[in-house]
Amino acid sequence: MMIRNVSDPVSREFMWAIYGIGVIVSVVLSIWSIAIDSVINNDGIEYVRAAELLSSGDWQAAFTVYKWPFYPWLMMWVGDTVGISYETAGHALNTLFFTLVVVFFV
Repeated sequence: MMIRNVSDPVSREFMWAIYGIGVIVSVVLSIWSIAIDSVINNDGIEYVRAAELLSSGDWQAAFTVYKWPFYPWLMMWVGDTVGISYETAGHALNTLFFTLVVVFFV
């Protein structure tokens, strides 16, 4: 039996397994949280409204609804590209970003 020193680096297989488990757990928890609560919060409603206004070309109204249009723009882009609602696009982006947080902090 080989005893590893505490300062020895871990194997690549172990790190990929940890990342994989973290990604799976994050995605499953995101899907679960979306499934148990179908009501979106007030900020989410404003993001969807801003994405709809951006999609219709009314950029000034979109800036009036929400001053930082990056996230609504991403929602609009994903929704229009994939062909899903802006609310679903927001859920997908949240899942992606939460998963990236898990990966970067592991």
